Amino acid sequence: NGERNPFYIQRLKDKLGNRSNASSEIEFNNTQAWLLGKEHDGVKTIIEMVHGTRLDAAVGSA
Repeated sequence: NGERNPFYIQRLKDKLGNRSNASSEIEFNNTQAWLLGKEHDGVKTIIEMVHGTRLDAAVGSA
């Protein structure tokens, strides 16, 4: 509908070690989004996705 979909980057994390890979905290306030996986299974869904990307990175670097 052309309206702004609000999200706010609160801060970039100052972390030791891997500074080239930026991490941040993002606030979603009345932000419209699509559900990935089942409701209340967020951590489980993210872990499953991370496992897939790790395998892809390992195969790609070989």
